[in-house]
Amino acid sequence: MRRVLAGTLAAAGIALSGIAVVSPAWAAACSLGADQPNAYNDGKGGRYNCSGTVTLKVRVAKDVFGWDPYWESSVANFSNGDLWAYGNCSKGSGSFYTWTISSSGNSLESGRVVRCTG
Repeated sequence: MRRVLAGTLAAAGIALSGIAVVSPAWAAACSLGADQPNAYNDGKGGRYNCSGTVTLKVRVAKDVFGWDPYWESSVANFSNGDLWAYGNCSKGSGSFYTWTISSSGNSLESGRVVRCTG
C-alpha cells in the first residue's frame, strides 16, 4: 500500500509542478502603469491585463503643497493599453509626476522628476 501511495503522491507532485509553471501566463493581474514625465513633460499611464472597461484618466501634475495643478487626458470605456497626458512648462519649473486614475477606484503615481528648469 505504501508503494502505491508514494507513486500516487509523486504523480500528483509532477502534475502540480506543471500547473505552477503554466500559471503565471493565465494569472496575470490587472494593473495600472504610470511612467515619470519625459523631457517634454508628457506622462504615459495605462491599464494592463484587465477585463471590462473603465474611465481612465492620466494626469501630469506639478507636486506643490495643497493642490497639484495638472494636465489631463481621459477616455471612457477604456480596456487596456497606454494613454498619454501632454504637459508643458506653463506652470513653471518644479517636481512633476504622472498620475493614472481608474474609475474602478484604483490609482497609481509615478516617481517625481524635476522638469522645466529652462
